[in-house]
Amino acid sequence: MKMEEIIKKINEYAKLSKERELTDEELKDRDSLRQEYLKIFRGNFENQLKSIKIVDKDESKE
Repeated sequence: MKMEEIIKKINEYAKLSKERELTDEELKDRDSLRQEYLKIFRGNFENQLKSIKIVDKDESKE
């Protein structure tokens, strides 16, 4: 599932939870989606950090 789809579904659950109490199944699905979102987010963030190159004043790479 793509990040956009996960966010959309989580937001749907958030809106629904303001209208009524979520069922146990909906809570489990929402929690699962949140975990998947965090997994993707952490992976993307880690990839960004890995791609960072530090350059000092004389422009030599470390």
